[in-house]
Amino acid sequence: MLQDVYYGTTPQKQFEARIIRKTLRMELSKFKEFVREYQEAEDEEEKEDIGLYLKRELGESSAFTAFKRWLIWDNNMYSEIEKYIPKMN
Repeated sequence: MLQDVYYGTTPQKQFEARIIRKTLRMELSKFKEFVREYQEAEDEEEKEDIGLYLKRELGESSAFTAFKRWLIWDNNMYSEIEKYIPKMN
């Protein structure tokens, strides 16, 4: 079933799935770049500025939020960034 969802069962669905996968890769690449910039920031003001972006990208309304959160949770070197993930009620 996941194979059908991610790769499509018709030519149209295959095309749509390709677009979604490409968009996901681009979003995660951009997100990872900001994570790297956050880690390399030399002063607290710069970290705070990048932190605002990370907070928005880890929020509910961001595209592919679950993938971005998973990336942070699965990598110990990103543990400092977990503070930008909203707490569930």
